[in-house]
Amino acid sequence: PAGPRTLDVPPAWRNAGITALLDEHARRSDSVLGLYATLYLAEAAAGQGDEPARALLDRFGIERRSP
Repeated sequence: PAGPRTLDVPPAWRNAGITALLDEHARRSDSVLGLYATLYLAEAAAGQGDEPARALLDRFGIERRSP
């Protein structure tokens, strides 16, 4: 718990727009929801997610990148 708090993800999943959109974990005591939601949408934005995730991208106006 006292060590660095990092998560390594593929470069294609790194999306600052999604991270900024889902930053509620920074305002809450449980940092889990924002992290998982960010990864879920980042995977879809990279062209690797499922249809419900792609629908959320459209709903939030997040552009998809080609894989």
